[in-house]
Amino acid sequence: MGNDVTDWVHGWANEDAGRVAIRFEGHTITYLQLAHRIDFLADRLLECGCAPGDRIAYLGENHPDVIALTFACIRIGAVFFPLNWRLAPMEIKALFLDSSPAIVFYDSKFSSTAEYAIATDGAGASANMAATQLRYGDDVWFQCDWPKVSKRRSDSPRVVAADAVLLMYTSGTTGAPKGALHTRAGVEWTALNVIDGYALTGDDRVLAYLPLFHVGGLLMLVLPALKVGAQVILHRRFNVELTISDISEQRVTMLLGVATTLQAMVTHPSWAACDTSSLRLVMTGASIIPKELLTVFFDRGVVASQVFGATEMGIGTCLHPLDARRKLGSVGRAARHSEVVIVNSSGLPVAEGEVGEFMVRGPGLMAHYWDKSGTKRSGIENGWYRTGDLGSYDSDGFFFLLSRIKEMIVSGGENIYPAEIENVLCNGCDIAEVAVVGRPDPRWGEVPVAVAVKGVGFELSIDQIRDFLRLNLSSYKHPKEIIFVDALPRNSMGKVLRSELRKFVSTYEGSDSLKIKTL
Repeated sequence: MGNDVTDWVHGWANEDAGRVAIRFEGHTITYLQLAHRIDFLADRLLECGCAPGDRIAYLGENHPDVIALTFACIRIGAVFFPLNWRLAPMEIKALFLDSSPAIVFYDSKFSSTAEYAIATDGAGASANMAATQLRYGDDVWFQCDWPKVSKRRSDSPRVVAADAVLLMYTSGTTGAPKGALHTRAGVEWTALNVIDGYALTGDDRVLAYLPLFHVGGLLMLVLPALKVGAQVILHRRFNVELTISDISEQRVTMLLGVATTLQAMVTHPSWAACDTSSLRLVMTGASIIPKELLTVFFDRGVVASQVFGATEMGIGTCLHPLDARRKLGSVGRAARHSEVVIVNSSGLPVAEGEVGEFMVRGPGLMAHYWDKSGTKRSGIENGWYRTGDLGSYDSDGFFFLLSRIKEMIVSGGENIYPAEIENVLCNGCDIAEVAVVGRPDPRWGEVPVAVAVKGVGFELSIDQIRDFLRLNLSSYKHPKEIIFVDALPRNSMGKVLRSELRKFVSTYEGSDSLKIKTL
């Protein structure tokens, strides 16, 4: 197929009308059927009065119509805006006020959230929004009452980037969510990066359970899969039993997951009996991934590899499947159509093995952050996106992710990277998952504290843990305390909410902890 995103689905429909595009809850959707649905939605949006640059919002779980709406918006020049359905009503309302969508489509499951967020006091963007609740019958596609776009929107803010097609908000783990505005060309270049990095082909059967309101689910998996003519096995949301079942029954060849979903899979009682003979690749990202989690898949004959991406940049680096075992723990090299450099605090490139900040440049980056005033378009500096992530590279040019800059702990003048401690604890201390954060300390400025979930059958004594840490980590990196919890707080993409953990450890006075060292 050509690289023009509007031709991806229709091109395959013309070439092979019966080719399967999506499998979803017993429904089989061909590329031809998907193309017809895209055309139908595009026509309805135009009849509603949608114009180029209008934001079209969707609040609901994963569904084939999310994919169809994405392509329909691209065809008419509108901007598709998938909403995180896990957000609270006030958070959704804040995004509406910021983005001023022309139409909001919402699933009945989220009607109370949508109606609260849409409600207006007579002022602001809410007054100009049209909204409609989706209805479902026996057919896979939704029905709705098609609204008319408010004529009062003539004074509403317009998108600066002429070919903008997608508005995706960051998860807001380090501050208020920001809307990353992606262009048609950016979507196309990101797909090329993904296809090359994952070695995607039309023979793949791709399992998609990550939420489509994130770049990981949509830009970095589903859209590239449809470009190459692959099948997408789509789940409404992650369900570990269904995931394991579909890997076997649907003969899945690759999937993209996050640490929490992969951990849930490999610790589930059904995993041992799962037929993984069709599964050639498990890609993962969104956080630091423990090596032992990747090794579980290699032990089953499945390649497990990593990708480094973000809402703002799509895919920056990717560890190609051919390099995955020998470079275990790396996030790979720069994606084919991206440039990646690691710089110090002065903005100068660092030497091999030195730690610095990742910077990424390439045609797959967002155009800029959305700003309704049209005046603040920061985020890209001279073509480069500063990721806020720290890492290094080796002599072969492979990159390694260490932590977010804001997560780095400075203790007695020494820089401590949480991922290094976390990997050690997971590798030899019977700990299922762990996050290390800094806690204020009057002598050292701050000290590392680990918040952990015990592994099955956890029996290690404090002396055994101390001995293991002495063998594997410099003493200044040892966590002062390990606090045990039932689960780590995470957002919808599996990223640990470290801001919550920092508050938690600063006031913790419970008894379920181990005092590792006395300073």
